[in-house]
Amino acid sequence: LELVSMGITKVGNIYGFDQSTYDSHAIKSSEWALISYFTQSKYGKYGNSLYTEKNKQVYMNNFNGYKTGRSSGQGTASSSAEEGSAYDDLVDRGEGQGYAGAGASSTGNITGIYDVNGGAWEYVMGNYAPGGVKYSGDTETSNSGYNGKLNNESEFNSGISYEKEQYYDFYLSDNALTACGGFPCKGHALNETAGWYNDDSWMVSTTATWMARGGSHSFTGWSGIFARAYNSGTTSDLSFRIVLTPQ
Repeated sequence: LELVSMGITKVGNIYGFDQSTYDSHAIKSSEWALISYFTQSKYGKYGNSLYTEKNKQVYMNNFNGYKTGRSSGQGTASSSAEEGSAYDDLVDRGEGQGYAGAGASSTGNITGIYDVNGGAWEYVMGNYAPGGVKYSGDTETSNSGYNGKLNNESEFNSGISYEKEQYYDFYLSDNALTACGGFPCKGHALNETAGWYNDDSWMVSTTATWMARGGSHSFTGWSGIFARAYNSGTTSDLSFRIVLTPQ
């Protein structure tokens, strides 16, 4: 994922980005956390007066067809074959419900970030690395493709090396209270937001070494912007997103 993400600014890329001007990488766990904090601030959906009470939660993308920018029109919903409302549905339903479509964005309007509740679990660059030892994944056939330890403590060496380490968050423990050098990770939305909106709150470990965020269309009430889980690094039904910043 990291190589794909960095590739959109490589020389000769098809997107027109100049590598000397832009930097790209797969979103980090702490960068996802920034979005979640923003959402719950006066500048995010929580502060948007169109929404009241439970409607301040980012609406869920519960469409099982994995289509971006869809909305169930509510924070919690069962998986559905129906696409729901589109991202640009700006009809105010009133009574504090706000926009059926744009209510699924981080700001509750069309300029926000979509698909942070439901859709598909999204990998973030948060890796299990106790004592500074990086874990690639579970087994020889179920891992991220990065060189590192496996669950049985053997070494996986037939993959690729980690790129610039500033593009990753490394967690030193499988406990959110001690994941950053024996202390909670400030600014990572791990400990202090655990259980908000009843979202999942799992932590990386030797068997599932990479952090995932946001939940899936099938997770009903456990998905959400504060939901976190883990995976061995395989990409069968998970997504990811790219962060593009000026150099």
